[in-house]
Amino acid sequence: MLDGGLIAARRSALLSLWWDSAVEAFPGETRSFLAREKDRFQNPVGATLRSGLMAILDALLTDADDAELERAAQAIVKVRAVQGVPAGEALAFVFGLKKAARAALGEQAETAGGRRELEALENAVDRLALLAFTSYVGCRERIFAIRSRELQRRTASLLRQTAGVDLSDPGADDLPDSDPDCAFEGGSTA
Repeated sequence: MLDGGLIAARRSALLSLWWDSAVEAFPGETRSFLAREKDRFQNPVGATLRSGLMAILDALLTDADDAELERAAQAIVKVRAVQGVPAGEALAFVFGLKKAARAALGEQAETAGGRRELEALENAVDRLALLAFTSYVGCRERIFAIRSRELQRRTASLLRQTAGVDLSDPGADDLPDSDPDCAFEGGSTA
C-alpha cells in the first residue's frame, strides 16, 4: 500500500517533474507549445495531460482500485490513441512517474521510508501501465472499427452512384455507436 507521506509532501515538485517527462514524448514544436500555452481552449491536449497527470497521481496516493486508476488515465490514453503513436511512445508518460518520484524525493529516497514509498509507487505504476495499455489497445481497436465502417460506407456509396449497385453490408452496422471504454462517438477519425 502507498501511504504517500513523503511523496504526498512533494506532490507539486513531483507533478512538475512528471509533466516535463511526459511532454518530452512529443515532437519539438509541439513540446514547446504544450509547455507555453496554458489556456485549455487553445491547448486542449496540454490541459488534458495536466489534469490527467494530477488525477493519476491523486488516485495513486489514495490507493485507488483498478477501475478508478484506469478512469484517471483514460483521458490521456484516449488523446494518445487518437494521435496514432505507437503504444510504447503513447504510454511512456506512465513510466516517467518513477523517475520523477525519485528526483522529487532526492536524498529522502534512500531512507527506509523513502524506499518503502518508492517501491509501493513503482508497483502501482506497473499496475497502471497494464491498465493503460489495455485501454489504449481498446481505443485503437475502436478507431480502426470506425475507420473500417466509414470506408465500407464510402465504398458502397460510390458504387451506388457510379454503377447503381447496392452493396449494403448488413453486418457493417453491427458496431455500437458508442463504446463505454473508449468514447468516440461515430464519425471518421481519418
